[in-house]
Amino acid sequence: MPYEIELSDDSRRDIQALRSFERRKVFDAIELHLRYEPAMES
Repeated sequence: MPYEIELSDDSRRDIQALRSFERRKVFDAIELHLRYEPAMES
């Protein structure tokens, strides 16, 4: 079953404010979390 990531407007603004390598770290962490706990809201 595929999952969809929904970011709040505040989250999007915060992520856009990061430098590209920091943004990559955030998205890598999100992906890792979803790989092991996809149904857990965080």
